[in-house]
Order: sequence, then C-alpha cells, then structure tokens
Amino acid sequence: MENDKLLAGDTLHSNEPEMQFMIDSAVPASDDPDMPSLTFRVVVLGTVFTCALAFTNAYYWFRSNPIALGIPVVQLLSLPAGWALAQVLPRRQFRTFGKQWTMNPGAFSIKEHVLISVFANASTSTVYALELIVVRKFWIGTPLAFGAGVLMSLTSQLIGYSFSGLFHRILVEPSAMAWPSTLVDVSLFRTLQALMTDKHGLAREMRQRQRLFWIALAGSFAWYFVPGWFFPTLTMLPLLCFAAPNNVVAQQLGDGYNGLGMLAVTLDWSTISSSYTGSPLATPWFAACNLFAGFAIFMWVITPIAYYANAWDARSLPIYTSNLFAANGSVYDIEAVLRDGRLDPELYEEYGPVRMSTQFLIMYGLCFMGITCLLSHVALNHGKDLWRTLQAAVAELRSGRSYGRSGAERESIAYEHSAYARVPGVWYAGLFVATLAMGLGACQGFGLLPWWGFLLAIAVAALLTVPVGLIEAVSNFQYGLGVITELIAAFIWPGEPTFNAAFK
Repeated sequence: MENDKLLAGDTLHSNEPEMQFMIDSAVPASDDPDMPSLTFRVVVLGTVFTCALAFTNAYYWFRSNPIALGIPVVQLLSLPAGWALAQVLPRRQFRTFGKQWTMNPGAFSIKEHVLISVFANASTSTVYALELIVVRKFWIGTPLAFGAGVLMSLTSQLIGYSFSGLFHRILVEPSAMAWPSTLVDVSLFRTLQALMTDKHGLAREMRQRQRLFWIALAGSFAWYFVPGWFFPTLTMLPLLCFAAPNNVVAQQLGDGYNGLGMLAVTLDWSTISSSYTGSPLATPWFAACNLFAGFAIFMWVITPIAYYANAWDARSLPIYTSNLFAANGSVYDIEAVLRDGRLDPELYEEYGPVRMSTQFLIMYGLCFMGITCLLSHVALNHGKDLWRTLQAAVAELRSGRSYGRSGAERESIAYEHSAYARVPGVWYAGLFVATLAMGLGACQGFGLLPWWGFLLAIAVAALLTVPVGLIEAVSNFQYGLGVITELIAAFIWPGEPTFNAAFK
C-alpha cells in the first residue's frame, strides 16, 4: 500500500498554463493500438536513413563550421518514401518462427513515420567517443586501435541508452516533463500525415495547419538562398558598425562575428537556430526570456566592463575569440608544450601560461557557475518530488510491478493504454551492467582510463543525468557538461589528454 502511493504521476506536476497549452495543442487525445508500427518498411527505411545521416554528420563534423542533418530531414523524406513502398511492396503473408508478417500491411501509418525518425535520431549527433579517437590520432600520434574505438563508441552510446530507460520514470512519465522539442516533432508528424489522407475529411484545424506548413516551407526554401548565396550580409547586420564604421569600440561591441553582437540583427534562420542551440519555436517563452536576459547581462554588460577596465590585461587581446594566446599576444602553440603526446611541465614553464580573451574566460566561468546553479535549483525546487519518484522506481524494480501514472493522467495519456506493455526496468539494468563490463574491458585492455576512473565517470554521468534532463524537459535547454568533466579529469590526471578525453 505504501508503494501504491508513490506514483510518478503524482509528482513533478507543471503549473505552467503555457506548457499545458502546448501539450494539448500538439498531442492527440486518442490512439489506435491496432495501427501498424514496427513493420518491414520501418526496418528498411530506418536503417537507410540512420546509415546516411551517420555518415553525413560524422563527415561534416570535422568542418570549422559543422553542418548537421537533423530529424526534420528524415521526417520530410521518409513520408514519400514510405508512401511509395506502400504502393509497390507485395502484400503476401509470411510466417517466421511462428510469427505472421507482411512486407506491406497497408497504408503508411503515422507510427511507422515516427519509428523511422526514432531510428535515424540515433545518428543525428556525432558519437562523443569520436573525440577520443581524433585526439589519439592527431595529437598524441599513436592512433587508437580499431577495436578500442568500436568498444568505446558502443559503451558511450549504450550507457546513455540504458540511462534513458532507468530514468524514464523521473524524466518522462511526470506530467511536467513536456520536452518542448518533441511537441514540435509531434505537430509536424500530424501535419505531414494529414497530407496523405483525404483532404475533404480533414478538420478545419488540420487544414489550417497544412496551409501554414506549405506557406512556411515555400517561404523558408526561397528565402534561404537570399542570405546563403545572393546577399550574405543579411546573415548578420551590425547596426553599430554601420553607424560608426571608423570607431574601434563600436566594431568590438557591434560586430556579430568578431565582436559581441550588440544590436546586431540577423535575417538568417540558421543563425537564429544556432543561437538557441536548436529551434526557438520549441523553446517556451519563459525559457527564451531567461536565455536572452542571461546573454545580455554577461555578453553586453559584464564582458565590456571587464574588457575596458583592462581586467587580466584584457585589452592586449581581442574582445571576442575562442583562440588561445601566449604572453606576447601570439596564438598559443600547443605542440610546443607537448612531449610524446603529454603536457610537459618544463616546456610549459618555458613557453609560458595560456591566455584567453575576456569573453572566452567569462564563458568558462559561467560553465562552472552553471553546474552549481543547476544542482541547487533542482534540489531546492524538485528535491522532495524526485526522492518520492525515485522510491517508487526502486520499489517497482524490486517487485516487477508497474505503478504508472495517476488515474487521471492514465485516462488522458494515450501511451498508457493497456494494449502497450511497458519495458521492464530490469532490462535496462541488464544492459547497463553489460555495457559497464564492456567499457571496463576496453579501458583496461587499451590503457584508456584506470578502472576506478571509468567508474567515476559513470557515477558523474548518473548524478547529472536527472538535473540536466529535468531542465531540458521543461525549458528545451540542454546544459553542456564538457567543461566541468574536463576540469575534473585534468585535476585528477594532469597532462594526460587520453584520460581526459576518455573521461569526458
């Protein structure tokens, strides 16, 4: 009876009417459990798009300005591909291992469309372990063995996948966990699927969505060529620079590329999206206001004050750059302080310390401040709810019984329908243990990280998954952990780039 009260749906409720309106507008209130989902078409198209995006995104990841193909590309291309397969594939029934299946169960369904995108989503971002492979090949000079690279890549991916299942009860099931970017995807799926149905049977709301979709698609496609090819200046219009073209201060404050971008205007959607670390359409209003306020305070107020006050001899360097500099102002030669791929203290002492621009230094400080703010915010505002939800998850894992959401939520959420069996938490736990063993073997066998360092990295990831995921689930903002993990690894293993990259 005590466990029955520990329901994930009874905690972490959202009081934001804006968020509830977004959910109600995007998510349909009904569901058809008999609709085809995991079909032959899904396996074929999902594999094709996954491989294509994995190759393309990894290839362009090495550019100074990386190009990434995301889920919208798959959403747009998989729909006509699925429709075409529904027209040409045979409808013959097959029986394999006692299971009856067919290549063509009928019309291409929205669930198939979603599953293909879920397949491809695994390849929209580059494998983080690739950084370790690159560091070993280009900086240390002893390339990582093929087997070690494969094992580390699988470990990093599967550990994250197991975490997604283990923390599903905390980060997905509570009603406050809206995941705004997912709501945008849901709206697009529904609109695209409506294009394949009888237009006369569509509701007025869906017809309006279709019309808006086609107008936005045509307009964005046509406009892309204006700043991208014909008039690149529209990518960033520095109004301060135009007003005072010969003023150095105006150039430093107003330049959108080499300055602080104060009062700069952009008419390029890709620039706007990159500034928000994603589409601003998926960012709730309260989060967008917080992002802009934080940016304005630190970039347009604190950074200029520190720079023009000549803090840390800042005026001897550019105000905005991510380059590292030597004491004489020249670009820092990293290879001059390395010996056999490791930082040499004597060479470093002889060459001199690293210097950063004011903006870059403040951004690093913000990363350190952000991690403490993240943990304290989550602990103070959601600590009790998270603890109750965690108790429920542990009780469920021990008993094998699913407590699920509260009754009201169970009636309103389609995926809690009795037709859908829930994946047992012990499956994710088993995957975690197996991946943990594989990662330990790779680190020990190839000297990538001490065994206790690998376990420490997993512990740090487990500790921060919930706070980072919770903030992203309600604000669409993902806090990066690269800087803090680099600091921890550098403090424990100074001068060891392999350990640092593997830990990160």
